[in-house]
Amino acid sequence: VAEENLSTALAELKAPAEIMFAPICPDVGEDHILAVNLTRPISAPPGVAARMQCQAAIASVTARYPDASKVVVTHYNGGPCEDEAIQKIVVPGGGGRGWTLLGPQLDAAVKLAYARSLR
Repeated sequence: VAEENLSTALAELKAPAEIMFAPICPDVGEDHILAVNLTRPISAPPGVAARMQCQAAIASVTARYPDASKVVVTHYNGGPCEDEAIQKIVVPGGGGRGWTLLGPQLDAAVKLAYARSLR
């Protein structure tokens, strides 16, 4: 469908329908997809090194702000990503969307969550 006819063509579709997207100007720089899967919580990050890294990041914040120990950190298996590396961190609150997306500095996320809890 030509770009100028796209809205009409979409409006005329009947469900179920199959839509195939193609780039207007093929470019390998535009084929990256980034998503955060918040449907598979896990009890702890996989791997000893990752768990130790998380514990150290939280300890660095709670050493300065003891009440930051009340911040709850929930880990998710968002795959397919590097299992032992933080990809993104979602901190609830903030203007606009209702959350702030950070990554991969867990200590900064814990500080931000703690600061928001004081408001």
